[in-house]
This record gives sequence, C-alpha cells and structure tokens, in this order.
Amino acid sequence: MSSALASIVYAGTCKEQRETKEEIQQLRKNQKEFKENIAKQQQENDNLKKNNQGISKENICRNKGGIKGAKKYGIEKEKKKNCLIFSGICTNSNKPKVLKKRVEEIVKNHLQIEVNTKTVTKLGGRTCMVHLRTPDEKAKFMENKSKLKDIADKNFY
Repeated sequence: MSSALASIVYAGTCKEQRETKEEIQQLRKNQKEFKENIAKQQQENDNLKKNNQGISKENICRNKGGIKGAKKYGIEKEKKKNCLIFSGICTNSNKPKVLKKRVEEIVKNHLQIEVNTKTVTKLGGRTCMVHLRTPDEKAKFMENKSKLKDIADKNFY
C-alpha cells in the first residue's frame, strides 16, 4: 500500500512540475513581448522628444522675445553656422545675383575650390555675408582661407 501511495504522490509532483514549467515558459514569453513593446515605445518617445524640442524652440522665439529669444535659445547660432563674412570685394552692385557670382568667382580662382552659396548679402562698402549650403563647405573654405593672403593687390579676409 505504501508503494501505491508513493507512486500517486510522485505522479502528482511530476504533474505539478510540468505545469510549473509551462507557466514559467508562458511568463518568459510574455516578458519578452513586453520588453519588445517597451523598446518600441522608448524609440517612439525619443523621436517625439526630438521633434518637440525643435518646435518648442521655434515657438519660444515667436512668442517670447523675437530676436533676443532666438539668441537666448541658440536658434540664431544655428542660422549662423553656414555663414561667412567676406571683406574686400570690389563691386558697385547691391544685387544678390551679381554678388553671388563675384564671390563664387573669387573662391574658384583664388582658393581653387567649388563652393555652392545659398545667398550673398551686401553689408557695407566692401563687405558681404555669404550663406553656404552645408557646414562641410564652410569647413572646406576655412581650410583654404590662408590662400587669400597671397593676393598682392587685394585685402581679402
């Protein structure tokens, strides 16, 4: 009788162990799904944060302080990243297309590099502000700017 009772108890514990293993496997499966969902939500949250930061900077500038707000929150600095102040250009024209052509001509002839300018704005008699398309173009220009000193009759800087 004791062996029959022992086999019943043993069969009961094996069945409980199988059920426990199945429960653990199901819990692990659920945990894996939850981790994947959390990772997706974190990625989406990061994207929304980046988007929100850009929008909030723009709104601050529009609503609180205009140019002063822009300087305070760094937007003015972002706009200036691709700009150069070019001094020593002799042109009588204030037309942006003429200035743009003249600046590109000087850069091509004296620095031997191709630079795509977005706009050129005349600031004074011989000074203009050049807006470049990418920061890489500005870096390329800055690497070669020492060649402007070699021009004997002009004062470019």
